[in-house]
Amino acid sequence: MPIDIEALPALTLAGVEVTGRRSELAHRVPLAWKRLAALAAQHAARPGVFFGATPASDHGDAPDATYTYWCAFEIAGPVPADLAPLTLPARRYARATVRGDASAIDATYLALAEPFLAGELVADREGWFLERYEMERQSPVPPYEGFDYDVLRPLAE
Repeated sequence: MPIDIEALPALTLAGVEVTGRRSELAHRVPLAWKRLAALAAQHAARPGVFFGATPASDHGDAPDATYTYWCAFEIAGPVPADLAPLTLPARRYARATVRGDASAIDATYLALAEPFLAGELVADREGWFLERYEMERQSPVPPYEGFDYDVLRPLAE
């Protein structure tokens, strides 16, 4: 699986912060995406582009850990009152694409980890992992017939 390097400008996102254990997020995140999709149509700087964002520090192996996941879009003005802002600095990311059925998700994350484990790339543990959903490829709102979205891991500068 190819791993590419991508530079993104600073992102000003508006979204919904969801927290919980992984099993809880499996239920809470789709509900947040449904709520967010309606607001994005009116306020998104890039219609049809959504970001899932997780602090890199949340990526660990603790079985009962609590995680944070933001369902967000790039904002084109003031943040609506029922959403929260999330600002991410310009930076470089290692990028891989999830493409296929549900088994492709874990496979992609594992492939993305390989150059970091081999010492070829260095992660920024203070940055944010991103999932980028582009509507022409895949909606973040379920149901999912298949998967086609990008996963971006922050690189140390």
